[in-house]
Amino acid sequence: MKVLQYTVLTVYLCISSAGLLYTFFRIDVPFIRPLARYSYQMMAPYQGYNTHAKDILLEGQQPDGSWQRIDLDTYFPHGTGERSIRVRFYPFPEEVRKDKYEELARHILRLEEEYRAVRLSMQQWPLTAEGYEAGRTPEETETLYSITVP
Repeated sequence: MKVLQYTVLTVYLCISSAGLLYTFFRIDVPFIRPLARYSYQMMAPYQGYNTHAKDILLEGQQPDGSWQRIDLDTYFPHGTGERSIRVRFYPFPEEVRKDKYEELARHILRLEEEYRAVRLSMQQWPLTAEGYEAGRTPEETETLYSITVP
């Protein structure tokens, strides 16, 4: 029984250590890569702390001139955490991201044929204990930048 306990403990420590190696130094241990990646993902919430939430707001201009919100889940059908990472284009440098957002807005305008224009805005609002979207009120939300494509 002790041998089994020590084996399980050793395997757990190896997987966690491989996850830490990848988290801090981007060293990938090939033979336990899938398990190490899982351990890395479990550590993701502890890799940073923010006091504000950020997300993009996507809107389409209807023929009458009014703006209607376009559901991002149609284009990013992932969980909330993964979607927020994907829509921020983190693999790209900061100076390239606005160009990528404009490219995304143009692509969505081509797909959403009923709109005359598409507006993509990066918004920021304070985090609250009530949930991710709870602080996204008109009074608390700040638009960092906005891109409109005709």
